[in-house]
Amino acid sequence: AIMFVASSPRNAIQLQVGFEFDRIKVAIEGGFKRDGLQLLPPIMAVTLEKFLLEKHRYNPAIIHFSGHGTNDSLIFSTDTNDFKVVAEDVLKEVFKGISITTRCVVLNACYAANQAKAISEQGIYVIGMNAPIEDSAAIFLSGKFYRALSDGQSIEEAFFHTKTLLLSEFRNQSKVPELWKNAILQTA
Repeated sequence: AIMFVASSPRNAIQLQVGFEFDRIKVAIEGGFKRDGLQLLPPIMAVTLEKFLLEKHRYNPAIIHFSGHGTNDSLIFSTDTNDFKVVAEDVLKEVFKGISITTRCVVLNACYAANQAKAISEQGIYVIGMNAPIEDSAAIFLSGKFYRALSDGQSIEEAFFHTKTLLLSEFRNQSKVPELWKNAILQTA
């Protein structure tokens, strides 16, 4: 299962997280091996507590976080939809033991490469952004990545396929996404 969680708090720059979820849904439905992928209902305005509960409830193969990030944190929502900074050391605890059920984490958030590297230490693939990524490029990346997965490509194949398409459509953003595994940057 794919668990899509999003955080675009009211006191932060608004992101098109609902549109991104729709693009992922359409991409998966268009693949010829789509039956192998189940997209769970989206979890919007996700709080850290809600994330922990839903991660435990669903044990997803892929976790997709859509939102904001900084060099050493991700931005979650609070119960009142304000932003909550969750630091890298807390994120390492949040994702501890994730490799039992999860194969891939997508951190579709600016500056999330350090967090991706840290989470990948558990032996799973993690996609993170090494710089700011435009909302339109982030949504494009999501759609193309999940379309490639739904066509039967491996995580690594789908990632590099998507980077090639980004180079074609969003040249200035094509070097922003990174793929990590075992705290090692993966190269084509």
